[in-house]
Formats: sequence, structure tokens, C-alpha cells
Amino acid sequence: MGVRRTALLLMLAGALGGCPRAPAPGPAAPADAVVYRCESGAELRAVYLPEDAVLLHHAGQVHRLDGAPRASGARFTGAGLEWWVKGDEARLSPLGADGWGGEPLERCATGVDAAAPEDAAPPVSP
Repeated sequence: MGVRRTALLLMLAGALGGCPRAPAPGPAAPADAVVYRCESGAELRAVYLPEDAVLLHHAGQVHRLDGAPRASGARFTGAGLEWWVKGDEARLSPLGADGWGGEPLERCATGVDAAAPEDAAPPVSP
């Protein structure tokens, strides 16, 4: 009887908040976003969701794009946009009537190879 009572007390404590709970599912916190710097100087944030989707923060708006067929890398479409990521590089393009992206609106990258913002200091010459 002691084991059942202990199990019941543990379940009750968990239901009442006595045990830590896992975070509720949903979009990742901004700290979990991948930041891309673009050739234009823009910065895009992408929050990759477990259900093969991305929340793309661009030009003051947030777009949800869903996973789409691709030859390589990760490709997402929706809201008239295509977001295609391969390695550290990504591009944002308008989605054409054929379901594929056209001329890129933004070419972006993460890491040390990312394009520097326009207001960054120029390199010092020797």
C-alpha cells in the first residue's frame, strides 16, 4: 500500500505544480533564433520549428513558411516567399506561380562569412 500511496502523492504534487514541468510547446524564444546577415545589410531571424516549418522575421513582419520539396538543403515556402538554406548560406525569394523562388530579395549568411552591415567600419589598410 505504501508504494501506491507514494505514487499517488507524486502524481498529485506534479499536478499541483510541485514538480518542474517541461516548457509548453510553441515557437522558440528569440534567443533560439538563427540570425542571418544579408548582403543588403538587413538582418533576418529564423526560428526553425520541429514540424518542418520556420518563422521568418523579415522587414518588421513574421512569416510562417512550411517545408517544401528540395534537391538539397532546407527549403520553406509560404506567404508568397521561398526561404532556402544550404549550410551557412540562405536566400529569400518571391515565390513564382510555378512554386519555385525567383530572383532573390535577400542573400544571407550566418557565422564569420556573413555579410557585414553597411554601417560597419571599413577594414584598415596596411
